[in-house]
Amino acid sequence: MRAHATVGSVKGPITCAADALQNTNPSRVCYGDEPSDDSYRPNMVGVEAILGWTGGARASAYVGGGYTSLRPRFDVNFLSLNGVRDDTRVLLDDARIAAFVGGHLRVTRRGALTAEVYSVPKDVTTVRVGGSWVLRSRS
Repeated sequence: MRAHATVGSVKGPITCAADALQNTNPSRVCYGDEPSDDSYRPNMVGVEAILGWTGGARASAYVGGGYTSLRPRFDVNFLSLNGVRDDTRVLLDDARIAAFVGGHLRVTRRGALTAEVYSVPKDVTTVRVGGSWVLRSRS
């Protein structure tokens, strides 16, 4: 079992940074002379369960699944030159299920190949292939 969390806060001029400000066209974005004071909070927690096994000294594999609760928040805070405040809030209350499988196969005394498929069906599936090489062993 493993658990994960992403929490914290980012504050600053996310929607209207100083270099994006303009004061010539009130119908365009960032019509102002002060950068926005926005905030973002990722707010996600989750758990994963993993079951692994070995096939002797040459191979190992694992399979698992997980659940992540997503509650990110993005708050815009921008005051335009004509006195209109943009206080848009972007909220997401959702969850994601993940499934994964992977393993490694030793191909020489020092080298191994690794692979993993990690899928979050609502979002994306990734495939990773890699290798490892032992520089020095304790024998």
